[in-house]
Amino acid sequence: MANQNFNKVYETISNSIASLHGYLHLTFRTIFAAAYALLQISENQNSNLESIDTFIKTIKISEERALFLKTAIGEYWSEVRKLQYDIKAELLKDFIINFDLIDFGNKYNESSTPSSVSKLAASILGIKKGDKVIDYCSGIGNFIKESYSLAPEVNYYGVEIDNYRTEISKIRLETIGVNHNILLGNVLNLNNIAPQYDLVFANYPFCLKAKDYLRESFLLSTLVKNIPAFDKITSLDWYYNFIAFKSTKRKAICIIPDVDTYNPSEKEIRKYFLEQGALEAVISLPSKLFNSTSISTTMLVLSHGNQKVMMVNAKDLCVKGRRSNTITDPNIKEILNCLIHESKQSKIISNSEIAENDYIINPERYILSDEIKKLEKAISFESVIKNVTRGAQIKADELDKLMSNEPTNIQYLSLANIQNGFIDSDLPYLTQLDKRLEKYCIKNHSLIISKNGSPFKIAVAEVEKDQKILGNGNIFIIELDENKANPYFIKAFLESEIGIATLKSITVGTTLPMIALDQLKKIDIPDETIENQQSFANKYLAIVDEIKLFRFKINKAQNKLNNFFDDYQGE
Repeated sequence: MANQNFNKVYETISNSIASLHGYLHLTFRTIFAAAYALLQISENQNSNLESIDTFIKTIKISEERALFLKTAIGEYWSEVRKLQYDIKAELLKDFIINFDLIDFGNKYNESSTPSSVSKLAASILGIKKGDKVIDYCSGIGNFIKESYSLAPEVNYYGVEIDNYRTEISKIRLETIGVNHNILLGNVLNLNNIAPQYDLVFANYPFCLKAKDYLRESFLLSTLVKNIPAFDKITSLDWYYNFIAFKSTKRKAICIIPDVDTYNPSEKEIRKYFLEQGALEAVISLPSKLFNSTSISTTMLVLSHGNQKVMMVNAKDLCVKGRRSNTITDPNIKEILNCLIHESKQSKIISNSEIAENDYIINPERYILSDEIKKLEKAISFESVIKNVTRGAQIKADELDKLMSNEPTNIQYLSLANIQNGFIDSDLPYLTQLDKRLEKYCIKNHSLIISKNGSPFKIAVAEVEKDQKILGNGNIFIIELDENKANPYFIKAFLESEIGIATLKSITVGTTLPMIALDQLKKIDIPDETIENQQSFANKYLAIVDEIKLFRFKINKAQNKLNNFFDDYQGE
């Protein structure tokens, strides 16, 4: 809402207060409360402005509203009342209705659901005349405001834990004319979550630790007993989802961080929701929608009796800005169509298929798989693996203590030592190796695959007989059964167009893409005879030797070029 109306009201109020109190960085509640008070003054011409107390008695507001005003602008009352003729009522109303915490910086944005997200959620919910709609963690009322513009003849409810935001939302909705009932309270302590609302929306604080909050919940004592999956959750996200699902008669929409769709610690709770038939659709939202966080988000659509889930990848369905992205009305229309019909961005997935994928509900997992060219003959990667080890997790300062300036038979490899599919020929040396770390040593012809990052790094290790190479960091060290698979053949496949798409299909996470080992084992690889693989590998290695020769020549020429001037002067 950073427009001329906002700037006019904000600057007039802040400049007036600052003129007597010096430079102040006024809080959002002070600015909002001042605007509300000025609007009340304009609508109550006979109000007594002698003090904040006499003013409050004149306009006859609730105790909660009175406390809000006294706390927010009590000490600034003399400056506020002087502005009664400086700002028109129409500007004050516009300021109040379109008030958004985004204009006060990222510090407060966690209470603001972006307008475009609210519109999308309201459109998916299909709000009808006479519905009872509740917004859990309702903040300053953004979702209800946007929903009212689509469906005015509805009973809107909200629950918000912060008293200032609760009062701001009430004032905004009163100004608009919304039939509402906003309660000050903690969603986690609701004493009745039987289906009592037709529709539910929940945009709650992300990733709050369950152990810090659930012990105070009235449900905890019986919840884990009846639903053991709740005993393993690490964040409150799925607990909020549970409340939303249980309290809706028709449909609920929740905004969750992407990590909740694949995090192994939440696997059992995702299983529970799936077995309850709760998942109707999962929508991967565009990045940078929320100014307060860089966390990638997903929209869950919950309802009852679902045996299949519509997966929608809407990450590119937005207008991208320099600092933030926006879902436009045409984008919303396209997403709504994706929820009805399968398309390039959407696909219907059965509950049983999700179960086969370890209950991962990340839409990109399933939609991308359609783009992968099917292998004519395939076998499971797991069938050719003898052993898998992750890299050791040794801190840099510990490694520094073990470093050797002289060559030894012990070296170490990290991701930084893999470039363009090749392992550096001059790996760092170590003085010694603790026995506990020997299990992380790389065997000859082991396949090395990075666990994190995109594109993923892939290499084959060549380890001499008396040499030890310690694998360190976020890598998978895969020992293959070389009677069944040639490591260079597998490397070449994983670096191919099909292989890259295959790895991408099992990747989870946007900010930091990651491969889960159990999913890596399940990918398909070409089913070729070992003889054909070895023939392929010989040709592959011949090209590798050419590259090494070219690199040698380039390095030699580069050194010659670097010393060319010195050589010239010496002539």
